[in-house]
Amino acid sequence: MPPHIVSVVGAQNSGKTRLVMRLVRHFTGMGLRVGTIKHASHGFDVPGKDSHVHFTAGAIATALVGPDRLALFRRQREPTLKRLVRTHFRDVDLVIVEGFRRWRVPRIEVYRRAVSPRPLGMPVDAFVSDDMPDTKVPTYATRDIARLARFILRLGPRGASRSRARSSHRRAGSADTA
Repeated sequence: MPPHIVSVVGAQNSGKTRLVMRLVRHFTGMGLRVGTIKHASHGFDVPGKDSHVHFTAGAIATALVGPDRLALFRRQREPTLKRLVRTHFRDVDLVIVEGFRRWRVPRIEVYRRAVSPRPLGMPVDAFVSDDMPDTKVPTYATRDIARLARFILRLGPRGASRSRARSSHRRAGSADTA
């Protein structure tokens, strides 16, 4: 059975990473095996480190291997979510994706008025916000992780949700990438 998948989206500095961290802690505390995928549209290898030197020298693949970790950098096109999950996340119960707005999976938008005047204006299944304007979509307070977690688990193994609705607020010029 494929894992549950949910995406956390929002404007830059809205609190996406903090929410993902809190959800991972909550779900692993429940005994679930959780994987995360982070969109890194601006690159992610560290200049000056040996792995970066190997990769920029032209290596097709570079692996960082330690006693309990593995990181692999490959030159390739960005994979589809289906391929990425099938290849690397078969042994998890839940995949939490940060970013990847264009992927068609359930989306939780983190919204902070201090960061952005309006939500992104894309279909979302729920908002996480302490200052959300009225909306037809369920909204969870930033500290209400337990209720949000129950909602995420109700989305089903493929994240099929009947409650998805487009937020009534649009942000001008919002792109469909993280």
